[in-house]
Amino acid sequence: MSSSSDDYSDEDSYILFKDREDWRDVIPVNPEDNFEHEVVRIAYSEDFKDCFDYFRAICDKDEYSERALELTEECIKRNHANYSVWEYRRRILKKLGKKLEAEYDYTQKMLRRHIKNFQIWHHRQVLCEWANDGSREKAMTELIFKQDQKNYHAWQHRQWVVKRFGLYDGEIDFARELLIKDVYNNSAWNHLHFCIQNSTGWTEEIRKSEISFVLEKLEVAIDNECSWNYLRAIQNHILTANTELGDKFVSKLDVIEERGNSHKHLAAYVADYLAEKAENDSDKEAAEKAVKILTELSTDLDPIRRNYWNYLSSCLSAQFQ
Repeated sequence: MSSSSDDYSDEDSYILFKDREDWRDVIPVNPEDNFEHEVVRIAYSEDFKDCFDYFRAICDKDEYSERALELTEECIKRNHANYSVWEYRRRILKKLGKKLEAEYDYTQKMLRRHIKNFQIWHHRQVLCEWANDGSREKAMTELIFKQDQKNYHAWQHRQWVVKRFGLYDGEIDFARELLIKDVYNNSAWNHLHFCIQNSTGWTEEIRKSEISFVLEKLEVAIDNECSWNYLRAIQNHILTANTELGDKFVSKLDVIEERGNSHKHLAAYVADYLAEKAENDSDKEAAEKAVKILTELSTDLDPIRRNYWNYLSSCLSAQFQ
């Protein structure tokens, strides 16, 4: 990710606004001029101070012009996280009735360089709302994912666009392809759940298909917590709804002689399944087995959450005394 200074590397050719003929009619506003005895004066660079002094001046006079639009771009180069500048830029675009194509190109260029900036992503979202069009955004977010597959802002934007404009076609396959490449891509697991939840819904056919898919991925990486969380979500966190699957995991855990940290999520799933089964069927044997696994989690497999596992164990033991 580049620094803001990279955005205006041609400093030799840069002309301060105070030295530009077309800005002679504007008196810059410096809020620090009213304070004679400051404890510490911020050491702004000359061009930074120049840009923002003129920005305050055009805000005070409510100027919406081409030169004001150019000024906002110079301010953004120096502080691309300044909300006030972005907001004023949007007002100018509206007042001038500017076509949005150039602004889309501008924000895409900015996002490629500053992929974690809230204000740029928000600006992009506003453009989509104005145009009532999200068709560009899938390709744009995919460019960002090439830089950072788990970029929170890009995923949030993509999900907003997909839901806002009903662009669900191809999204389930897109998420699956990412997971085939990287099973640990938690963002892709989240997106897969999001798309099914908001489009097809969890029909019995979809549920079976997704269970089959996640089981394949658990064979690749049994230690991936997100895969286990996705499996729980598919079942609406009612693990006894699929006793065949639950019993399969019980048997799988039983045959592992040397259990380690990589098996903690399997053990946690089995413990929850057995505890749920014990409560539903008043099955003391299932409860005892669950307590045994919870004890193993607290002492060997996942001691960092010892207090949590001990709490579950004590609650279950008290229930079946």
